[in-house]
Amino acid sequence: MVGSLAIAVSAPLLAGCPIPFPSDIEDQSDAGLNTTPVITSASPEDLAFGGAIVVVDRGDPRVVTLSLRDTDVGDTLYLRTYRDYTAALPTVFLNDVEVPPTGEALRLRDVSLSPWCAGVAPTDEDQHILEVLVADRAFLECTGTPVECAGQPQFRELPAGAQSSARTWNIKCRPPK
Repeated sequence: MVGSLAIAVSAPLLAGCPIPFPSDIEDQSDAGLNTTPVITSASPEDLAFGGAIVVVDRGDPRVVTLSLRDTDVGDTLYLRTYRDYTAALPTVFLNDVEVPPTGEALRLRDVSLSPWCAGVAPTDEDQHILEVLVADRAFLECTGTPVECAGQPQFRELPAGAQSSARTWNIKCRPPK
């Protein structure tokens, strides 16, 4: 009898279950947690991630529109693009873009393709890795040897506690006409 009574009393409480589903959590701003910003997609279609090798003209006037997601809706996001970056051969960033907060978890930002092939030899038709890095804190200016830059990859230095993620394309630079 007691077991039946407990079920009868608790059943109405379960109908209005206060535990949020994950999809409910994703659409809410967080309570001060530091989440990692991500690049969810890129457009137009020929610049989507995971596609074929992207052929870029030198000085290409097009832009790629990046869809960014960060549930820390008050954060300014920072984007940098790199071509053929490795720890052994750190290359300076090609784009350096700031994305102000909009109050929304999803944001769109256009990034110019014009610097993607800058400095590539006119006869170079090799495949290159183009990487875009998004961070929730401003990149550090590491001229000299500031302590906060020690041990971090050159041109990618971020303050302590910063969250970041990256996406890549395989690109080829079309020879000049």
